[in-house]
Amino acid sequence: MIIGKSAQAIQEFKRCLGKRVKFKGFEDDDEARDYLGIEITRNREKGTLRLSQEAYLKGVLARYNLQGLNGINAPIKDGLKFYIDDVEYVDDDEKSLYQSKVGSLTYGMQGTRPDIAYAVSLFSRFLGKPTKSHVKALQGVFRYLAKTLSLGIVYSKHDLKGLHAYIDAD
Repeated sequence: MIIGKSAQAIQEFKRCLGKRVKFKGFEDDDEARDYLGIEITRNREKGTLRLSQEAYLKGVLARYNLQGLNGINAPIKDGLKFYIDDVEYVDDDEKSLYQSKVGSLTYGMQGTRPDIAYAVSLFSRFLGKPTKSHVKALQGVFRYLAKTLSLGIVYSKHDLKGLHAYIDAD
């Protein structure tokens, strides 16, 4: 995939690259619509580029048979804590499933869903020895995703301030 500031810059890059490497499949009118499971939608009138992973996340929910979950408004409960004296560890099969689920969420988080980053990092801490309470709490992230599948990241050429992030220091 080649991305550039202007069509002229892309053409110049392709010309220079073509001098060193033989390549094909870069048609001038080809626009990427999907890249590694990330859906790309453009609105040229508004000058926006939207990235989402709705299809990927639907597939994740289907893989774990979670399509019918009731949605919730946040990926983890406010004030969620895990305690050191919780020794109700899951068996190896459940542990493997837990690890797989966290891995699937990690790809979504890194692609277009920074809103689940804290939850994924929290559950990643327990990949080696998850307990039943970890498995139960992880279900909340999937319930949140079931409600917010269509969320994504929108970039606008009109937003001169750039990317914004907000955090609650508490």
